[in-house]
Amino acid sequence: MQLAPSLSTTTFKQAFLRSMLQGLNAAASSSNNMSFEARKRAVKLAADVAMACARGRRAKWARALVADLSAKHQNNGALLKSMLGEMHERLVRVNNQHCCRIQRSKKILRRSHRMCSTARREKVLHASVVAKSMVKRRTKMLKKIIPGGEVLNGFSLLNEALDYVTSLQAQVELMRSLLKATEESNSNSSITHRASSKDQLKQREGS
Repeated sequence: MQLAPSLSTTTFKQAFLRSMLQGLNAAASSSNNMSFEARKRAVKLAADVAMACARGRRAKWARALVADLSAKHQNNGALLKSMLGEMHERLVRVNNQHCCRIQRSKKILRRSHRMCSTARREKVLHASVVAKSMVKRRTKMLKKIIPGGEVLNGFSLLNEALDYVTSLQAQVELMRSLLKATEESNSNSSITHRASSKDQLKQREGS
């Protein structure tokens, strides 16, 4: 599976920024009726959706993340529809199917555990049992962290985890760049405003 683009890949950056700005514009159009906390959540939502959109639909975690966000943030439906377009309704349906697969997977795991538990106690050494238990716990934690991880196993889970973490790093880097650019823009605007005020004051004093 192809991993997420590196931070130097302009394609990923451009796709992220394009989706992010589109989401911010959608959030700004309704910000007058939103509290400060609601605006913060909208920005976070836009960043997560932009990351998934920039990564593309080939990544399972990206599809699962967007479907999960669509289900959890129905009050931000306008923002999601603006960023996702026709994908929005389709991913909501995919999320429902995804939940059904999770339930079936849990039943299969329980049956497999009952069949193997007796043989394991008889044949596996204590150290091996402890090691497998640790791997199982960490795998369970990883499944909870990675969007869509509940239905993944083995190398597929590890590949999706690496892909997701790489994309998160890219998201953080790009968000920092956006923040820095915004701060510099505000600083330049403030300097220009002060210079303009000084010029106006000098003109008044000269007259």
